[in-house]
Amino acid sequence: GIDYTAVVVQDITYDKKVEQELIESVLRYRKLFEESNDAIYISAVSGKLLEVNQAWLDLFGYDQEDVSQVNTIHLYANPDDRTKFTQELARNGSVGNYEITLIKKNEERIECILSTTTRKNMDGEIIGYQGIIRDITEKKRTAELIKAKELAEKSATMKEQFLANMSHEIRTPMNAVIGFTNLLNDSTL
Repeated sequence: GIDYTAVVVQDITYDKKVEQELIESVLRYRKLFEESNDAIYISAVSGKLLEVNQAWLDLFGYDQEDVSQVNTIHLYANPDDRTKFTQELARNGSVGNYEITLIKKNEERIECILSTTTRKNMDGEIIGYQGIIRDITEKKRTAELIKAKELAEKSATMKEQFLANMSHEIRTPMNAVIGFTNLLNDSTL
């Protein structure tokens, strides 16, 4: 009999290149996730936190070991706010620059902006959320102080105008009374 040898040669250069690009993409994402100054989180629909970065830990005052015990519902100053937020997410698929009051581990309230998108499975069902949280507490306080300062300045200006007007309104009749008094003193009754 005749023996045959079949040799199949397949060029996998393209597959290796794609695999390497995917690995590099994941590493870039991981580096961005870990080094971001903004708090980044990934959570399940239930609110269970799946992953957070160091900026998130710093913002809320938790340790990495605490994360698995934290539910996002406990981060909202008003639990109804989470319901409204998730409803808007379900409607639009993402929400940007959503202002909300959140609570740190030490119960301190912070004003934040949330930008979040939904995570879906292959069937298109929402399985969780991923987003960025930015603390705007100081920015809001500064804006409130500026507003209060402007209000105080406006109040002071109005007070000055009132006093100037009242001074004028009082001086006019006083001058008349003083003038008539002088006339009466110069005449004999």
